[in-house]
Amino acid sequence: MIKLLKYSLTTATRFVYQNKKLSLLYWFTNLGFALALSVPMYALIQGNLLHSSMNAHITNEFDFIWFLQFRFQNKSILDVFPPMIYTVTLLYNLIQLFFSGGLLSLAGNPQKDHIVDFFFGGVRYFFRFFILFLITVALYFVVISLNSLMFAGIQWVFTNSDNTLLQFIAHLFRYVFFVFLIGIVNLLADYSRIVIASHDDSHIFRSIVKCLIFVKNKFTIVSTLFFVLASCIGLAAIGYNLVDGLIPKSSWLLIIATFVIQQMLIIFRLIIRMVFYTSEFVLYNDISAEIVKPQFEEVL
Repeated sequence: MIKLLKYSLTTATRFVYQNKKLSLLYWFTNLGFALALSVPMYALIQGNLLHSSMNAHITNEFDFIWFLQFRFQNKSILDVFPPMIYTVTLLYNLIQLFFSGGLLSLAGNPQKDHIVDFFFGGVRYFFRFFILFLITVALYFVVISLNSLMFAGIQWVFTNSDNTLLQFIAHLFRYVFFVFLIGIVNLLADYSRIVIASHDDSHIFRSIVKCLIFVKNKFTIVSTLFFVLASCIGLAAIGYNLVDGLIPKSSWLLIIATFVIQQMLIIFRLIIRMVFYTSEFVLYNDISAEIVKPQFEEVL
């Protein structure tokens, strides 16, 4: 199993390095959507502070009175932000679906490294991936609802109890179980896309069944690969939070340094996401490949 994991990760890392221009595409897309969300709010806050006598006071400490006044004066504008955030988030996820189709298309044909092939693969698999996306969202809703029911049940059971330790253990189990279910949903969503891209199967539910059988039979190695890559993202996030907490925000240079480190973390996460899909694709094709037995013919 270790050799197979090493082969999958090595092949995926080599593939991502050879197609490093795609990581720039991922990053520019991420940056564009981030600016689409942050620039309107930044312009609104800047315009408010430029015409406020409290701006000098706010530079020293945050003022909740100013914040309440800001919300009251800009209520009609701020009410527009939640729908805008939902819309931008939906568009971002749809574009990521498109990119995943292109990435898997190139992973299935390593000799194709042209950007046109990437976009052609995105168009080719987009509709099928979108149906999987809707199914995945429905599963997320089920998992979140189950977590809410478990939370309500624990609260009800310990309503008249002073045993905080047992209540803490129950909530800890609930949280771990919730994270486990979310991981399973992500795992099934990834490998369903991989099955579709690997076999170019237009029958979505048949691909889901194949995915379930594969994950069930190879759960140990599949979950190990998933855990290794997810741990890389987690360790990077912990490292960023530690560095961000140690860097003071007393000057513009330090703020810029924090921004650069943040962008490095984002680029790393995007690269790991590419390695996610590619390594899972390599693992699936290597395990599910048919063994061809040699046939010998007698030459007279």
